[in-house]
Amino acid sequence: MKTTLSFDQIKFLHENEFEIKLQTPFGMQKITDSYEKYSKGKTIVFDDESNFTGADYHLIFKDEEFKPLISLKEGDLIKGESGNVKIITRIEDVNEQKWIDFSLDHSSETYIQSDLIHHNSGKSVLIYAISRYLLEQNKRGMIIVPNVTLIHQLYNDFIDYSSLNRWSTDDFVHKIFAGQDKNSPKELHLSTWQSLMTIKEQSHFEKYDFVIIDEAHGIKGIELAKILEKCKYADYRIGLTGTTDNVKANIKTIVGLTGPINKLITTKTLMDRSEVANLNIKCLVLKYDEEIKKVFARKKIKYQDEIKYLVSNNKRNNFIKNLAFSLNSNTIILSHLVESHGKVLYEMLCNSIHKKDRNIYFIHGGVDSKEREEIRQIMETESNAIIVASVQTMGTGVSIKNLHNIIFATNGKSSIRVLQSIGRVLRLHHSKESATVYDIVDDLSYKKSRNFTLQHFLERVKYYNSEQFNYELKNINFTSEKDD
Repeated sequence: MKTTLSFDQIKFLHENEFEIKLQTPFGMQKITDSYEKYSKGKTIVFDDESNFTGADYHLIFKDEEFKPLISLKEGDLIKGESGNVKIITRIEDVNEQKWIDFSLDHSSETYIQSDLIHHNSGKSVLIYAISRYLLEQNKRGMIIVPNVTLIHQLYNDFIDYSSLNRWSTDDFVHKIFAGQDKNSPKELHLSTWQSLMTIKEQSHFEKYDFVIIDEAHGIKGIELAKILEKCKYADYRIGLTGTTDNVKANIKTIVGLTGPINKLITTKTLMDRSEVANLNIKCLVLKYDEEIKKVFARKKIKYQDEIKYLVSNNKRNNFIKNLAFSLNSNTIILSHLVESHGKVLYEMLCNSIHKKDRNIYFIHGGVDSKEREEIRQIMETESNAIIVASVQTMGTGVSIKNLHNIIFATNGKSSIRVLQSIGRVLRLHHSKESATVYDIVDDLSYKKSRNFTLQHFLERVKYYNSEQFNYELKNINFTSEKDD
């Protein structure tokens, strides 16, 4: 049965587990998420006396692409889903208020309201909209992402966003990564900075009129800075990221290469507005034997030796394995070391009697990029899978909405890496109200001597406090052997 409900009513019914569908250009599609956000807005009044009110950056379909309400002006023509053309006769400002939006069980994330086609926006659609706008101004551009996984992810996002306007991603976008041709007449190039570093010809970079850097916190790296310096004719330089560190030298580099930093919103604010999942951090402090602690203190164990001891500790690895199996939802285990730790954990999970029918995946730099993208997409349909992944391939930018838990099998003190890793689990999904991070902490301290990884954890706590994250500490007696 079709009926007209307010967005508040739709949100209420969805939260109470009613199956609600919205009209879309692809038929009726089920709502998977509903959430609130707060901002200023606009009321758009048309010549037929109809009107629409929405947030400033809410996207509607105009001139074969999605545009934010704030960019519209009087006299603009909007073609509705029915084919009728409306003329904007008046635009009124709306004070900051609550808005309700939805995610749908369709890759296009579009729906129809008041005969207008709307889009549920995010960072990738912002990159898409900026790129499309500049391409229409006859500009050539380049989008830089940190790894090959994000090349395929963003390329597929572009295909989804173009499903309504029939813009051909394949005709306009060229992917540059290992084994691919670095040159193409296509107007938009999508590449990793690693692949760009292999291009020696200065002329290659002089053809770009604009550069967009996804995960722009990486600009502090000397390689990325060199690439941007070569793009001397790129008048448009735009960086997007969810995290920056507070090191003055790094901030000056970012400002010098892309312009002033605009911090639009914090993660805590997004949580308060229900635009990302609520976060719980459980810090599991492993309390080791006194004798082991004495050895570490007496021998003044170096950092690398401490890491080697931890990742080769069979009991610790069993603890991580059993923790993963105890979580009845999609989980990712992040580790910095592939062969000596990630591979070991993966094999332990696969060979465990607790595996049963659970799917286990292993993602690292040696896995083909297309296979990584396939696993990412498969995870959206899983309900109880486990991924063991290297921080380098999955710790930044990768989007899996249907992800509930992250286990830090090893971690450091880099604020960007910690906060980026946490960001992987914050995407909204109908199957979760909150997400959980399990921070494994190794207490090998003895008297006044603190081991390296414990010191790194104390730095992470500072980030948790500064970001106003909820976290709790639980001490675990780690003095007796308990294996599978």
